[in-house]
Amino acid sequence: MSTSTTTYNVIIKRFEDFATAHPLINRFTYGTIQEGDIGKSCTYPWMHVAPSSTNYDEGQRGMSFDILFADLVRDKDDKPENEKEIISDCSQLFEDLLATIENNTLFGDNALLQKPITITPFLNSFTNNLTGVEGTVTIELDYTFDFCSVPVDFNFNIPTSGGQGGGVLTFDDSLNLSGTSVTLDNDVDTPGNDYYYGTDATGTKGWYTLPTGGPPTGAAGGDLQGTYPNPTVHAVHGIDFQSGNPQSDDVWVYGGSPNKWQHQKLHASQVTNDSQVTGTNVSDALNHLDTKLTSQLWNFQNAAAIAASTTTWIGVGLTSGGNESSSTVIIPHAMSLKNMYLMHYSTNQPASGAQVITVRKNGADTSLAITIAAGAVTSSTPYSNTAHTVSFVAGDKLSIRRVNNATAPGGVFNGISFSMVV
Repeated sequence: MSTSTTTYNVIIKRFEDFATAHPLINRFTYGTIQEGDIGKSCTYPWMHVAPSSTNYDEGQRGMSFDILFADLVRDKDDKPENEKEIISDCSQLFEDLLATIENNTLFGDNALLQKPITITPFLNSFTNNLTGVEGTVTIELDYTFDFCSVPVDFNFNIPTSGGQGGGVLTFDDSLNLSGTSVTLDNDVDTPGNDYYYGTDATGTKGWYTLPTGGPPTGAAGGDLQGTYPNPTVHAVHGIDFQSGNPQSDDVWVYGGSPNKWQHQKLHASQVTNDSQVTGTNVSDALNHLDTKLTSQLWNFQNAAAIAASTTTWIGVGLTSGGNESSSTVIIPHAMSLKNMYLMHYSTNQPASGAQVITVRKNGADTSLAITIAAGAVTSSTPYSNTAHTVSFVAGDKLSIRRVNNATAPGGVFNGISFSMVV
């Protein structure tokens, strides 16, 4: 709690809060001692706060209070000892209050005690022979002489005999003071209904007509509904939108009965594509399309037996395979080959040498190749090269070379297949 706006009532309430929270204080009063109820039927120990004074200085306000803690002497047989105990207990209560003001935020974050502080014991005081201690406590609080918080509005000006403003108002910018009259720069007696006071393009102040052609007003029409300046769009080219709120990933699609702009997920049937694309939505369709592209098999002719120590060419498509020139095709668009497979199904490869099948690009060997090792026997397990990919651009030349390094006819395998990725 900031102390800059702490009122007198708040401080008194904090004294009462302290007394209420302290387990050894049974009663709290405020005012003059005479106003306090000090009858024998009252409960004790008792805390009383009496008003004193308030002083003001630069940046602070000191609020002073006369504080009294008292108890009723009950042991008549040993009265001095009982009075001594009461003074000791009441002194401790006074010290508890001082410690709370100084070190707790009950009285405000910046509340300070003005020191030194003197407390004085008293004996057999008041009508009931009360004993206790009393002293004056001054609490220093933040304070500014803040006129902004004063609830008044001084809207007047008292000109001096020289005609200059001598009161609260000052005049600058477009306002001028002449004696007791206030005027505008370049004012006129009766500006028109459509005039405003401001500046023109040169910065000259005065009354000017409002520009024409302002924003539209009234009811909206066409594809808009509602009124200006905040109409809403309810149609496009005269076709209404479906009612309700679109969901995440919805798009606007024209259709339905009656036809209107409908918000929905886009289905594969609404996308132009080849007949092999399937799926209930565009995501499925595109995934299927991608699968079709990457899994498209490019099959080549079966490879017959190959003579000893011979190089042949496997025809690509309709090529003859007689030599590389006649077995070469021109790539029409960017693509790549990968996942090369073949099956060695007949005639064991001689032990005198291996058989190598290599994809060539523009007359040069690539890493996409398969070797049937010397002495390899036929097997139902296919040979493969899935580790390499060869990329082509439009105009590149593709050929496939087959070399038998054995001194006897080589093993026979069926057609070669690749994944062609477009």
